Parts: sequence; C-alpha cells; structure tokens
Amino acid sequence: MTDTERMSSIEMMFQSLASEIDAHHDRRECIIKLSRDITSASKKVIFHLHRLITNQRDPTILFTEADRMLAEVAKSLWAVSKQLDSTDEFFRYYRSISPGIQEFIEAKTYCEYLRSQRLVTRNEIEDYIRGIGDATQPDAQLMIVITIEDYAGGVADLTGELMRHAINSVGTGSGKGAEVTKEIILFIRTLSIQLNGLAPHLYRFDQKMTTMQSSLKKIENAAYTIKVRGAEYADSPSFLMHHFQWHDQDISSAAVLND
Repeated sequence: MTDTERMSSIEMMFQSLASEIDAHHDRRECIIKLSRDITSASKKVIFHLHRLITNQRDPTILFTEADRMLAEVAKSLWAVSKQLDSTDEFFRYYRSISPGIQEFIEAKTYCEYLRSQRLVTRNEIEDYIRGIGDATQPDAQLMIVITIEDYAGGVADLTGELMRHAINSVGTGSGKGAEVTKEIILFIRTLSIQLNGLAPHLYRFDQKMTTMQSSLKKIENAAYTIKVRGAEYADSPSFLMHHFQWHDQDISSAAVLND
C-alpha cells in the first residue's frame, strides 16, 4: 500500500467516524426534544386530573379525557422507540429520555390511583405502552424499558400530587374528603416504607424520599388541623375551608417553582 493509499484509507475512516458522531448527536437531540414534549404533555394530564375535586362534571368524563391524553403521550414514547435500533441503544440514550418517562409514570399512576385507589405496577405500565402500539408500524418492537429507577422515581413523585389532592379533599370539609385524606396518608406511609430501602441504590433517590416525607407531613398536619380546629369553627366552616384553599394555593405555587 502506497502512502497515498494509506492516507486515503485513514481519511475515509475518519469521515466514517465523523458521520457516526453526527448521527449520534442528531439522534440525541431528537430524543431530548421528544422527552421534553412527553414531560410537558404528562404535566398537562396531571393538571387535568387535579380538577377532580373542583370540577363539577361527571368524573367519568374527566377520566375519559385523561385516558385520551395519556394515550397521546404513549404514542410519543413510541416515537422515541422508533429512534432506537435495540434496547442497548435505549440505555445509551437513557439519561436523555429518563425525565420524560418518569413524568409519564407519575401521570399514569396518579390517574389510576384516583380511579381505583391502587398503584399500577411497572409491568402494567410497559404493557400499556405496548398496547397503544405504533400505528405506522404494527409489528414494531418497543425499544423502551421501564427501569426500576424510572418506576420508583415516578412513583415517588406521585406522592406530591397525592398531597395536593389530599389538601384539596380535606379542605372541602366533607366526610368523604376526610376519608380520602386518610387513605392517602396510609398509602404514602406504606409506600415510604417499601421505597426507603432503594434510596442508597438509585441515582438521587434520597432527594425524592425527603420530598415524599415532606408531602406526608403536610397531609398529616392538614388532617390534624381539621380534626382539632373543625369543632372550633363548626359554626363557620367557610372560614376553615378558606384557610385550606389559601394553603393549597401556597403549596401549588411552591410546586410550580420546584418543577
């Protein structure tokens, strides 16, 4: 091989590597954009579900719309899957898509908890996404994996939404609202015990556990206040309701800032 041929071979090799790197960065940027879209759409589902207390419509209508919105988010997850050739590639771009997946899990688990007071499993979420499918490629394989880290992270974030739902419920002053709040307190306590052992092994999960404990404490304080001060304001329940409406606005504002 002459020097000219050798240089030509090296040049072709570097051109091939450059093309591969460019393709990698283009794919990564596309996945990041899709992840942001998934995060935004999932947040809209959560905001929609928070209307369950304040909205006077039939809850069935509210859940039907939430299901439609969640299906659209699942289609976006399939759009990410189409960018990947294998599950190995999923883990190559994992940090780019993980935030969107966790937000979707938070929205899906919140919807199902409000509907049936149960926690959707990791396998059920994967099966749900597969069930939505890719309309353009019916035989396509799902290259996205619902990891333990993403599932636990989404479920931990769920407790923040349950805290807002509990505050809204207890603020109505009704017996049903008190029962809903009690169920949420027991649910988060159980969840906290089960997830606590994962904290040392998952990325930044200790922060989520701290936030979960903070949410639980806020619900317990609200329930305690209603129990203790409910009799005090028995002749003026509207004043106590106003207190919780103001408190909930304060919590919601803080949540927006944290997000």
